Amino acid sequence: MIRNISGSRRYINDDARKRLFLNCLNRNFDQVLTEVRGIPRDEMDSNFLQLYLIKSCQWGHMDSIEYIWYKYVTQWKALTVPPKLLCDIGNICISYNKTYIPKQLYAYFNAVYGKRDNKSLRSKTEDHYALLRIRVESFAKGTLHTTKFREKWKVYLEDIDNNPYFNDVTNNHLIKVRDFPYLTQSMNHSCDEETASNILFGENRIAIKNPRSLILFLNMILLQDGTIFSTSFKTSVLKRFQQVYQSMELPNDTLTILKTLSRQ
Repeated sequence: MIRNISGSRRYINDDARKRLFLNCLNRNFDQVLTEVRGIPRDEMDSNFLQLYLIKSCQWGHMDSIEYIWYKYVTQWKALTVPPKLLCDIGNICISYNKTYIPKQLYAYFNAVYGKRDNKSLRSKTEDHYALLRIRVESFAKGTLHTTKFREKWKVYLEDIDNNPYFNDVTNNHLIKVRDFPYLTQSMNHSCDEETASNILFGENRIAIKNPRSLILFLNMILLQDGTIFSTSFKTSVLKRFQQVYQSMELPNDTLTILKTLSRQ
């Protein structure tokens, strides 16, 4: 999963090694980090470092994740982090508002895994999507009150909608509104009814290329509070959507939202 540190030799004595493992397993991450900071890179135990990163992600200890990421992954290139763990790191970064790391995670994924022959193309595509989604969500959350919705939607279009990986009919099912809570939330800060209509029905400066993005945007409108978009507006948008995009069936997530709205 994570390769050994190149050319490393283990100098940590057994007592220190046992203490590090025990503290890590007991979630005493602050103590572990304090001790790890004092260990030279070429004396680090690679098996412990592997466990330390996994457990830090499992329990969301951002300080440890950040330290390992910068020292042992980006600076020394001593660890190869698997895609699923990259996604875990990205989701934790969103929670802690570490908006600069998600971009690095995606760049790392492309550099390490992008050009490799991968037997599991589906898994690779899902990880690719997950890391781009994290990048979009990180930007949306980090600029929630400082950047207009149009700019956040533009980032989504550039990163995901225009990406050939997800325009393929076999992959565009990946795009779901539940994956974009902060992008959806940001709509209620700087997106009025006219702007929403313009974007959804092709009157925007940047065209939507992926049909699934249209569904995503429709769902985002339907999920807004009634103080943002009125029921009559949502009804008219849905009716026009079905007229303009007649060949597009409403997926289950849209139908679920509509059922919920009908009960309100």
